[in-house]
Amino acid sequence: MHTHYNLYNSYQDQAVKVLSRLKAISLSSFDVLSAKERYVLFFHLRRTQQDIESFRYFEDCLEHIAKDSSTYTTRSQPLRVLATSPQKYVRSFINSFLVCKKAEPWCTVDDHSQANFLNGKNAVDAPVCVWLAENIPEMIQLWLHKEMKEVKAKMTPSGIVPSLWSNRFVVANRSLLWIPSQRSRTSARRKSVCTDFIVLRNLRTTIFFLPLLLLMSVKGIDLSSVDSEGRSLFYCSCRNGYVDIVRRLLTRVGNGIDVNQQTTGGWTPLNAACGKGHAKVVELLLASSEIDVNQALTTDGRTPLFMACQNGHALVVELLLASSGIEVNQASTDFGATPLYVACQQGNAPVVELLLTSSVIEVNQALTTDGRTPLWMTCQDGNAPVVELLLASSAIDVNQARTTDGATPLFMSCQNGHALVVELLLASYDIDVNQAVTNNIGATSLFVACQQGHAPVVKLLLASSGIDVNQAMTDDGATPLLMACQRGHAPVVELLLAASGIDINQAMTNNIGATSLFVACQNRHTLVVELLLASSGIDVNQATTDDGVTPLFMACQKGNAPIVELLLTSIDININQAMTTDGCTPLLIACQDGHTSVVDCLLRRNDINSNQAETTWGGTPLLAACQYGHTSVVNLLLQNMECDVNQATDKGCTPLIVACYVGHYLVVKALLESKNELNFSALVEDKNAIDFCAADARVPAWEFIEETIDIEGRRMCLEAIRTNMIKKKNHITQLSYS
Repeated sequence: MHTHYNLYNSYQDQAVKVLSRLKAISLSSFDVLSAKERYVLFFHLRRTQQDIESFRYFEDCLEHIAKDSSTYTTRSQPLRVLATSPQKYVRSFINSFLVCKKAEPWCTVDDHSQANFLNGKNAVDAPVCVWLAENIPEMIQLWLHKEMKEVKAKMTPSGIVPSLWSNRFVVANRSLLWIPSQRSRTSARRKSVCTDFIVLRNLRTTIFFLPLLLLMSVKGIDLSSVDSEGRSLFYCSCRNGYVDIVRRLLTRVGNGIDVNQQTTGGWTPLNAACGKGHAKVVELLLASSEIDVNQALTTDGRTPLFMACQNGHALVVELLLASSGIEVNQASTDFGATPLYVACQQGNAPVVELLLTSSVIEVNQALTTDGRTPLWMTCQDGNAPVVELLLASSAIDVNQARTTDGATPLFMSCQNGHALVVELLLASYDIDVNQAVTNNIGATSLFVACQQGHAPVVKLLLASSGIDVNQAMTDDGATPLLMACQRGHAPVVELLLAASGIDINQAMTNNIGATSLFVACQNRHTLVVELLLASSGIDVNQATTDDGVTPLFMACQKGNAPIVELLLTSIDININQAMTTDGCTPLLIACQDGHTSVVDCLLRRNDINSNQAETTWGGTPLLAACQYGHTSVVNLLLQNMECDVNQATDKGCTPLIVACYVGHYLVVKALLESKNELNFSALVEDKNAIDFCAADARVPAWEFIEETIDIEGRRMCLEAIRTNMIKKKNHITQLSYS
């Protein structure tokens, strides 16, 4: 081992001179070198690991060593093995890699002829050269990982990493692969952590290509053979970016190498190289007269240009666009996506800029599936730099919509809240700001921006000329203002209310006819209600067209006391406005649902009609509260001077009767303790309140409240009534005696 080092050290200067002389003449003059010069040159190339290009001379060294191996001493045994038995070297190399991976070796036994073994009749059923080309990246990664582990393992407590001074054969598995270690040129032999890590980081990995280069010179090997997936050595080299190997193989085009050969998946070498971004390989391929620059995948029709644009390889795109015959608008066969479309989809501005320089670029070419254009996709994603590039094209159609629903680029950017993109689009002179989608909805860009609550976008739209602020949807007539109120987007509502021409009372055109104020009350958006009430022209009593529900009624039904208080501050509010279907009032619905705070707000008003009954069966607010057992609401109503405690329904049912029938003891107790005189003689089907306290008392027409009857509550109600009567009788007796 040290002999090799000494030999190299002795002839280092001479080897450099030999290499310089050799590079200055043609390879056919290699015979002018003596055996000693070849040996020295071999060590120089082998030790320096300069680059793969140097292997041209290295391979010739091996060839001459093989021809005249008797001139070399036993010290050059590794060289004779490489030169005279490259297959053996390759098998050892592969097995070393598999041992490092802790996998079973597959090259130790050769049961077939040498040619069959090399061309695919082996354990992996693949040509050895293809297998190597596919696994070289993993080999390099595995080896670097192993070397780093060795350095870490040898670190001293002080952090010093001892240098590896002697040359050695790799790696710990008896392989013939020889990796030189670096020797310090100073006598002190500096041992530095930094130095050794730099050595590892910069260590040449070209040695891993040696078996592949050796195989390429073996007689009987078929370089055009493929594996089970149709991958050849040429394809794998192009895909993995082996520039020098691709260059060597291109010299054999027409002699077993097909530059356009496709894999079983339809991939060509050019397609693979473009997809991976190997610009130097692409440049070599494009220089071939046989290359088909537009050859696409057989599966989905993606071209090399498409792959380069999809993966953002600007340098490769530039090379392809400069090649003659390039079809810049050739689309994929699955969705009809063009290279420009996919570049916009990926948001790669440099690639888009390159494509737009083409004089034949179709900037508006859309997908064949749903009609999405490059501009449409870019606006949806909010990539402002790419949008700006597209809008600079004179042929751009800024209003071209998706064919499935008619959504425009402006619509999509508004929907997703891309304010900068919206600003760019609105600056276009031919933009149609009111263009709506063509499906059964008919929403505009302003509508969808209000729906999503994108206030900056809404502000931009409202500032644009020609905007129709009241343009409603075609299915239900909802306006942008109504949608913003429904979603509770107060900043958007504020912007809309300040817009010129806003119709604050515009209602939906469906069978409901709700207004903006109504939906704001319905969805409990207090701040929005406050903004609406502060605007001039608001109709606070505008009811729905189907059942006549007012905003106040809806707020009372929802039990939202703050909104009710806001509505009651309006001087135009009609507090007793009832539904047009059954005459139910806001007070009645609040009492029925037990919203105590809302009932309290309503009862504080002087114009409240606490006895206004609904029109279907004459139930009053007090009767509704008694029926559902809302004791706190009953107490509030009983405190109202106008409340008629004995007002009965059309069938003669009083609040006391319904409370006894259901068995609400606390409600009956509250009625009995009030200062109002109760009517115990009221009858329903010839039964009074006391009769309905019986366990078996039933009214067929009241089946809807059968499940709420409390039998024990009825018994307690009866006791309470009897106790109250006894007290009143005693009180009358005391008065008569006095």
